[in-house]
Amino acid sequence: MPGNYVVVVVLSSLAALVLLLPPLFAAVDDGMRSGGKCTNSCGNVGFEYPFGVEDGCYRGGGFNLTCNHTYQSPRLFLGDGSVQVLDISVPHGWALINNTGMVFNSTETRVVLNRTWDQLVGGPYSLSGSNKIALVGCNARVDLRARVKVKHGGRGGDDDTGSNLISSCTAVCPLDLEDMTPVFAIGSGGSSAACSGVGCCQADINLDIPSSYTIQIHNLQELGGSISPTDLVFISKEEFSYTNDMAFGNNIPQALPALLDWYISSDPSECTYESAPDCLSANSFCHAYDLGYKCHCSDGYQGNPYIRGGCHDIDECKSPQDYSCYGNCNNTPGSHICDCPRGYERNASTPNGCKDIDECGHRETYQCYGECINFPGGFDCLCYHGTDGDPRKEGGCLPVKHHLSARDLGLFIGLGVGSGTILLLIAVGAPFLSRKMKDRMRIAVEVARALTYLHSAATVPLIAKVSDFGASRYVPINQTEVTNAVQGTIGYLDPEYYYTGHLMDKSDVFSFGVLVIELLTRKRPTYRTDQGDSLVLHFASLLRQGQLVGILDPQVLTEGGGEVMEVALLAGMCTRMTGQDRPTMREVEMGLENLRVSKKLASHDTASSSLVSQMAEHRMIATGDMEESSIQYSMEK
Repeated sequence: MPGNYVVVVVLSSLAALVLLLPPLFAAVDDGMRSGGKCTNSCGNVGFEYPFGVEDGCYRGGGFNLTCNHTYQSPRLFLGDGSVQVLDISVPHGWALINNTGMVFNSTETRVVLNRTWDQLVGGPYSLSGSNKIALVGCNARVDLRARVKVKHGGRGGDDDTGSNLISSCTAVCPLDLEDMTPVFAIGSGGSSAACSGVGCCQADINLDIPSSYTIQIHNLQELGGSISPTDLVFISKEEFSYTNDMAFGNNIPQALPALLDWYISSDPSECTYESAPDCLSANSFCHAYDLGYKCHCSDGYQGNPYIRGGCHDIDECKSPQDYSCYGNCNNTPGSHICDCPRGYERNASTPNGCKDIDECGHRETYQCYGECINFPGGFDCLCYHGTDGDPRKEGGCLPVKHHLSARDLGLFIGLGVGSGTILLLIAVGAPFLSRKMKDRMRIAVEVARALTYLHSAATVPLIAKVSDFGASRYVPINQTEVTNAVQGTIGYLDPEYYYTGHLMDKSDVFSFGVLVIELLTRKRPTYRTDQGDSLVLHFASLLRQGQLVGILDPQVLTEGGGEVMEVALLAGMCTRMTGQDRPTMREVEMGLENLRVSKKLASHDTASSSLVSQMAEHRMIATGDMEESSIQYSMEK
C-alpha cells in the first residue's frame, strides 16, 4: 500500500507576506529612527530600526512588523501577521522565525511532488545557509532547489531561469529479515534515535537561498509495499531531534525555529568603497553580498549602523577575557592597548605572557650602581655594606664610619641609645628587610657577640635588655638579676620579667630570640595574625607543626638552605617560657658561629657542644617544648 506524503516546509508561511508589504522606501524621521517615538519591543522580542511597527518607524519593503496583542503574551510577526518572529539581530542581519508548515498528500508511487514559492521575490529575506533540511519517513528523498539566473552562451544570449540543487537527503526503512517488518530507527518506543538515514535523514543547506525556491519529494515506494507512515520535511537551524514514533505521526513538533538572512537593499552595487546610503552612523561600513548588502559597525564599535550615532565604542577593558588582555588594559576609540604591568615585559595578550624583568641583569639601563635585589615586578637598589648615599648614581655610595666592633657595639647598647631596629640598621648600613641570608646571619652573630660581651667581658656587667636599650641597668658582679619597675617594648619583652619585675641576663636571651625571628620572617614583633596571635606565638605554633614555610621570608627560603631550621630552632629555644630553660648568650653566640662555618670546620667548639645537643633534643621534643613555651605568648595578646 503506497504511503501518504505530508510535506511541512518551514518558509511556506512567508507566502502571504508580500501581499501586504508597504512601499519599499517609506519616509522615516531621524528622531523616530532612534526609537524615541517608536515601539521597540513586543512580548519578549526587542527590535530597532530598520524594523518598526508604526508608520514612519521602519525602512519599508518588508521591514514592517506587527505586534499581536490577542495572545496572552504579545507575539511579533513579519509584515501584517503571517510569520511569527522569535528574535531579530540588527548588527548581524538575521531574523529567527517560528516556522509553520504546508501539507500535501499523494497516493501514487515513484511520484515527484513540487511546491514553489516565488511570491517573496523583491523582499529583503532569504533562507540562511546555516539551516538544515530534515526528512522523516520511509523510502523517500527530499531535494531543496533554488531558482537562479543563468546565462546562455554566445552573444545576445538572454537570461533564463534554472533550478539549482542546493541540498538533498534520503530516508529508507529496510525490512527486518526475521519478521519482514520495516525498521524505522535504531531504538524502541519513543526513545531518541539518530537522524542518519534510517527513518530520518538530514543535510546541511550551506548556501544562502533567495526567496524563490522549490522543495521536491521523491516517492521511492515499491509497488505492493505495505509501509504507510507519514513523511515529514523540516527546515530548522538546529540538529533535528528525532524519535522513531514520529514515523507514525506521534510527537511531531508543531513549529521549529528557522533562520532568515535579511539585507537592507537587494542591490549590492549600491555599496561602493564601503559606503552606502543606508549606513548612516559614523564608524560604520557596508558589505556587499550576492543577494544584497548590509551595514555593519566598524571594528571596535557595536550597535546599530542604520541610525546616526548608532555605532558606539566597545570598552574592551571591561571584558579582558573576551579580548585577550592579561595585563594593563587601556581603552581607546575603536580599540584598546594591552601592556604588561610595570616591571614586566613580553606578551600581555596571552595568559602568563608577561615575564618579570631582571633589572639587576641590566644595571646601567636601570641605573643601579649599588647592591641590586630583583623581585617580581621591580627591584631594590641599595648602597653596599659600609657605604651610604645614592646608589642610583655612579659613585653615589660613599664609605661611612658606622661599623662598630663587638666591644663598641656593647658600649653603645650599654649607654642606652636606640632600639632593636636601629641596632640592625647600624649593623648592616641598610634595612635588614632587603638583605641576603648571609647578611642576616652576620647581623645575628654580631648582636650575639655584643650581648655576650655585655654579660661577661665588660668591666661592669650589664643586662642590655634588647627590648628597650634605654632601660638597661648595671648589675653588680656578684648578682645575676636586678628588680625594678617593668618597662620595655611589648614584643621584645621577656614574659618572666613582665610577671616578676626581675631583670636577668636571660631576659636578653629572650629579646634576642625575638630579633632572630624578625630576621627570619621579615615581620615586626608587633605583628598579629588574623586570629590575634603575636609574632612569637605564631612562629612557635608553625615551628611545632613543621610549617614554617608559611611565615618565613621568601628570600630566606630561597637562600637559607639547611641552616634556616637550625636558626629557627635556636630562636625557639631563646624564647622559652622560663629563663633557666634558655641558653646563655655565650652558648647562643657560639652556636651561631658554628652554623656560619659548619661547611668549613669538622668539629665544634666545646662551649657550644652542649647547645648543639640541646638543639637536637629540642627538635625531638618540639611538640612538648612548644606547647609549654606557647603559654608565654598569651600575655602579649
